Amino acid sequence: MKKAIIILLLSISAVINAQVTEWKTFDSSNVALPTNIIISLAVDQNNTKWVGTYSGLVKTDGDNWTTYNTGNSGLPSNIVRGVAIDGANNVWAATNNGIAKFDGTNWTTYYEDTLNANPVFFLCIEADANGNVMAGSEEDGLFWYDAGNDNWVVFNTQTSNIPQNRVESIAKGTGAIWLGSNSKGLVKFDQVGEVFISYNTTNSNMPFDFVKKVTVAPDGNIWAGSGSELPDSGLVLFNPNTEAVTVMDSLTTGIYFDKVWAITFDDNEDAYIGTNDNSFAFARRDTAMWAKYQFGSGGIASNYVYDIVVDDSSYKWFATFKGISVYNEAGVFVSTPEITADAFSVKAFPQPATDRLTFELTAPQPAKTTMEIYNLQGRLVERLQLAVAGKTLVEYNAYSLAQGIYIARFTGDGFAKSIKVIIAGR
Repeated sequence: MKKAIIILLLSISAVINAQVTEWKTFDSSNVALPTNIIISLAVDQNNTKWVGTYSGLVKTDGDNWTTYNTGNSGLPSNIVRGVAIDGANNVWAATNNGIAKFDGTNWTTYYEDTLNANPVFFLCIEADANGNVMAGSEEDGLFWYDAGNDNWVVFNTQTSNIPQNRVESIAKGTGAIWLGSNSKGLVKFDQVGEVFISYNTTNSNMPFDFVKKVTVAPDGNIWAGSGSELPDSGLVLFNPNTEAVTVMDSLTTGIYFDKVWAITFDDNEDAYIGTNDNSFAFARRDTAMWAKYQFGSGGIASNYVYDIVVDDSSYKWFATFKGISVYNEAGVFVSTPEITADAFSVKAFPQPATDRLTFELTAPQPAKTTMEIYNLQGRLVERLQLAVAGKTLVEYNAYSLAQGIYIARFTGDGFAKSIKVIIAGR
């Protein structure tokens, strides 16, 4: 692999004063969305977004919008509460009348009630790289699809020790599946032993029993958010090894968390916590710092956030009651860049940097690349052109940058990548 070292001694010769737009909202007034009530989101291996709504399943790259519904597809219901992508890039949709699998051409449905006499209402769904699927229902238990044997197993209070039949949320951890329940707390599912263990207010330090959202953090800890109102609400970090519970409340974060419906992490391991009440839309944790954002003070469409996903371009997509809002610290430059997954990568070290910063860029073939550095106010502070071939090291003189956090953005033909840069005090 060809290696090149580009030594760049840069001075900031110009600052572009134009403000970069950090937010963009898609709704039925500017794109072909069938409704503005967005419930769920997923990003497939081609960076295509799949949107679950009250009026069908929508496919979009940010420019083109296609709606699948009961009239033009095999979707069993137009209310799509959960979307997941498996390792073969199949799309799985959890609906109010069964589950649909879409391979891009063909539809396969499971548990569809064609007479609509006793439909299974699904609330959430997750899929893994091997094609296994787990779906939580409103009152019929946990549904597990074993791809190897092509069969479904249902866990309910009659067939297992699952604490209740309503499953609000599902997250796959190391060696276990984690569930959010409506009244039995955080639930651990051991697939090997097919045993469920509940952590709730009666047998643990969990401060609430209604777990609306559960997510596995990059460090392996479990984050759980309550769907109930204060004082029985909140956000906790659960250590699966020690079973220790850390409550993230106003004392530790400065924020009262109420009705947490969405939890996700970006490539920098920053946390995004979406709420479903009227006090604020979402909170963000950047390293140890917390801040909250609400409709009216920022670009998000609504304070009611149902889901959050991060795409391959580090854009954050928010499913809200009034459309889809897209956020990027360095600015939403286009609807969503078309990018080949893993075609271009970037690293930065040391972090934090003082006077010199090295970017390690990797491209599978020679590529002309634009490097831009923005502060967190979205203001461009540097732009330069690079030639990247194979693994390329770019040494950047960061002495002119003030202490703080910046976003370095690299764009070229068919790719766009961003990375957070921290400049320390001198």
